[in-house]
Amino acid sequence: MTVTSDGKGATLAQAPAHAPVGIGPGVSRPAPSGAGPHVGPKDAPLRVLVVTADDPARFRALGGDDPSLPKHELAYPYYGALREAGCRVEVVQARYRNPASLRRAASRLAGFDVAIAWSMEGAMLALAAVPYRANRKVVTIAYANRPPRANRLLAAMRDLVFWSGLRLGGLTLYVTREQAAEASRKFRLPAQRTGYCQVGVDAEFFAPADVAADAPIAPDVRAAATSPYVVVAGDQQRDEALAAKAVQGTGLRLVRLTQEPGTQRFWERHVAAGPAGPPVFCRAGLTIAEVRYLYRRAVCVLNLVDNSWQPAGLTVAKEAMACGTPLVMSSGITTRELLGFRRSFREEPFLELESLDDADRASAAVLKLARDRSYATEVGRAGRRLIEESLDLRDRGRAPLDLLKRHVDSMRRR
Repeated sequence: MTVTSDGKGATLAQAPAHAPVGIGPGVSRPAPSGAGPHVGPKDAPLRVLVVTADDPARFRALGGDDPSLPKHELAYPYYGALREAGCRVEVVQARYRNPASLRRAASRLAGFDVAIAWSMEGAMLALAAVPYRANRKVVTIAYANRPPRANRLLAAMRDLVFWSGLRLGGLTLYVTREQAAEASRKFRLPAQRTGYCQVGVDAEFFAPADVAADAPIAPDVRAAATSPYVVVAGDQQRDEALAAKAVQGTGLRLVRLTQEPGTQRFWERHVAAGPAGPPVFCRAGLTIAEVRYLYRRAVCVLNLVDNSWQPAGLTVAKEAMACGTPLVMSSGITTRELLGFRRSFREEPFLELESLDDADRASAAVLKLARDRSYATEVGRAGRRLIEESLDLRDRGRAPLDLLKRHVDSMRRR
């Protein structure tokens, strides 16, 4: 699933690290201009419109319709779990680069109690819903409070649209406590309409009880796993040259997991340029079963990402730990969020690097895991334990439903 990344009310900063969900205090809030949004009877099943930039069929498959796929953290809690609870859920596609598609979605909100969208699509859906007096129905799942380093004019335009949409919308949910707090404290998003909801990862899929249950694996994927290797996965905020430098000299293969054909072409050119650097396997578009196969047999997963301004690398980190594979990751929002769930044990669930650009320290961490397999096993077990105790999607995946019900109830009370 392709997701653009976007971003704890001040009141949430005091929430216990293990709190599954959070929302600001129920202080009085201004009603929108004109008549309030129409929502269904209190005891009726919630009617939910999911607005995604992804293909609706793929979203539904990742949301639980296809049992061969993992329950995805961005689909199951907002589709499969809602349907299991008796909600009526419809999924439509709309993208912020296509405002007409968002206007079409907004025009349909009268038939739903709440709408769910992600990042900029959520903000722009709320803006598009204002003429229909349905903007408070929009719940946005947000990832980044500010854009990456970019053209100042473009960043200012993005901020104007994004924050206007979130303030006019109904509820904004963040996947990290840190960004939810920042949204209220620094960007003045109303605390009573700012929430936190980390839903975890499908731990059962990534570490199945029956290891022999692996789906058919392509021959080139099996061949890539015949010698010791390091996995680098994901497509956002990745520095390919840094990954190569970190693995070079370790004597290990680099296995690059990506969905982007452009990343595969980069590594093909890199390999064709000469023998410098580690041996590399990169083929875009592996099946999720093949991704799991490579995760589980790796020396470690190297997650060198810029997570200083958004939780980049969070999904990869959770998947790696769910597999019981040692994780090496650069410090930032993502690592602070994960460490907030380490409650009942002291072992380090991953190796944390203070600097993103320190390839030498990354190499040293990789070599330590490769040479000391008992140590690597300890790190992998600690990561898996963190997921099992605190971040299993099958335990946390229904948390958004409670927040949606509370939000709909608040609209009914207006």
